Amino acid sequence: MNDTPEHILDIQQKIYHAMSFEKRMMIAFEMSDELIGIAKQSVRENNPEASEKEIMFLLVKRLYPNDFSEEEFEKIRNSFLSQTDS
Repeated sequence: MNDTPEHILDIQQKIYHAMSFEKRMMIAFEMSDELIGIAKQSVRENNPEASEKEIMFLLVKRLYPNDFSEEEFEKIRNSFLSQTDS
């Protein structure tokens, strides 16, 4: 989906290119954190009874649905659930 006019995208690109590499990376990390937070909140809303550890596992499963077999997902789940709280 791209509803931003081309001339606005050009301006945005010029602004980003004028920034230092470090600043662009910081913006990218902040955007990534925001998106993960939104996804995590969605998982939490769809699984209100789940523990925080289960929420984290379900988030991993949502973000990487095709990267692991069901057996691997079960190992990942068990790893999350066996972690002690700090």
